[in-house]
Amino acid sequence: YTAAIAWLTRRQKLAETAVSLESIARNMPMAQPYSMLMMHSGDLSSDSIQHEFRDRLLARAAALETAEAGVARKLRVMESMLVFVYINMDVPVGIAKKGKDALEPMFFGGNWPGYHSMCRFFAVSIFWHPQIRNYDYYMRMDSDSYIITPMIEDPFRRAVRHGIRYAFRKAGGDPDFAVRKLPAYLLDYTNRHPKLDLADKLRAGRFPVMKEDKDIPTWYNNWEIAHLASFRKPEVADFLLDLLKHEEGFYKHRWGDAGLRRATTLMFFEPGTVVQYCDFKYHHQHPMYQVALPTEDVSLTGLLYYPPSPVAADHP
Repeated sequence: YTAAIAWLTRRQKLAETAVSLESIARNMPMAQPYSMLMMHSGDLSSDSIQHEFRDRLLARAAALETAEAGVARKLRVMESMLVFVYINMDVPVGIAKKGKDALEPMFFGGNWPGYHSMCRFFAVSIFWHPQIRNYDYYMRMDSDSYIITPMIEDPFRRAVRHGIRYAFRKAGGDPDFAVRKLPAYLLDYTNRHPKLDLADKLRAGRFPVMKEDKDIPTWYNNWEIAHLASFRKPEVADFLLDLLKHEEGFYKHRWGDAGLRRATTLMFFEPGTVVQYCDFKYHHQHPMYQVALPTEDVSLTGLLYYPPSPVAADHP
């Protein structure tokens, strides 16, 4: 199998991104070398910046050589597997013409449109990116995400051994004011595909499908493992690509990738292929994303329902 660990980062975040990589070197077993994807929107394109980051990792490896030779070796291997990947975060033409003032974004307006483009990318576009799509699995890390305690097993190997198609670390939710019109969109979409029983699958997972706005459950996917081809199966792809037509959902109403990821897995993934990894302590920038051992996640009792997936096939 092939796999990659991916960070969406920028020049100002490279120092903490290096620490994030070191947390992987310290605490993630690796059955084989994996690509280390440094995704960026353009500010890491120059050779000098890329060399500077590589030199930072190698200098850290040299500093650790005497006291922690194993970590130093892994850092050197990870540096050799670095790939800088450009991500186009430009807003759609229709949104650009309307502009922020006309749209009056409901949430995270101060970070418009960058945050909203990020949600759109991770919700949909990542699965078709030409430098990412051909891996079997990808693991997401943010620039300020850290694995704090050792994992019991290589998480990719675990996914392959058990047929896992999606793994998350923490479950949670988004408030209704942060995802306006998303339940109504799901009602419309599921009504357009009645033979798939998608609405029943969402409701069984306590995901609202209605005209009114309501809080939604999420996977906090700032850390996740995804089997990429599973998100390009025809029926899954139809849903994800349909989302792209609803530009104001992302750029006005702030439909987030965390909630959309949970909706996608509820509608299309098989029982037992969506799994919570609880074997490591995880830290992210905000306390709500930090997970200790034993797990302190939101209780999932009665919330997990994964319907059968369609026949496997790649998206044309």
